[in-house]
Amino acid sequence: MLAQILTSVKESLKYKEYLPVYSFAAACGKFGHDQTAHEDGWIKVDIKRDLHPEMFVVKAIGHSMEPKINHGDHCIFEKDRGGTRNGKIVLVECRDSVDPDSGKYTIKRYQSEKTENADGVMIQQKIMLIPINKKYETIELDADAIEEFTVVGWHVDVVRRAK
Repeated sequence: MLAQILTSVKESLKYKEYLPVYSFAAACGKFGHDQTAHEDGWIKVDIKRDLHPEMFVVKAIGHSMEPKINHGDHCIFEKDRGGTRNGKIVLVECRDSVDPDSGKYTIKRYQSEKTENADGVMIQQKIMLIPINKKYETIELDADAIEEFTVVGWHVDVVRRAK
C-alpha cells in the first residue's frame, strides 16, 4: 500500500507526524526563493529524527537515483542552508532543462571542485550532479553555468510504504 496523501491534517500533527507534499516547481519556489507555495497535501512521515517546518516532501520522477530512490518515491528534503554539500543527495532547480527525466529539477548526488584564488578565497570551478544509476550520465556545470542552478534542499529519507 502506498503512503496516503491527505488534503488536510490537524494543525497539531503538522511537522510532528506529517510533512507537506509539493510538486517540484512549488517546492523549488517556496524553499529556493522564499516565495509562498501551496502544498499538494500532507503525508505521514516516520523517521528517526524530529520534523520541522523547513522539511518537505516531493515525488521523485525518473530512475537515475535507483536503487536508493525509485521512480514515484516520496522523498523527504530539508531546506538548503548552505555549507558543504559534497557527497549529499540534493534537490536542484536549474534555469534550463538539464535532466532528461524531470527537466528543470533534478535529484542527484552533489560533488564540487574548488580552487583558491589570489585572495585565498575558495571558488567553485565545477559542480557535478551524479546519478546513482550508472545508466545515466553525470550533469556537469562549469564555472559559467554554476549560477544557473540553485540547491533547494538536502535529501533526508524516503517515505516508506505502510505495511
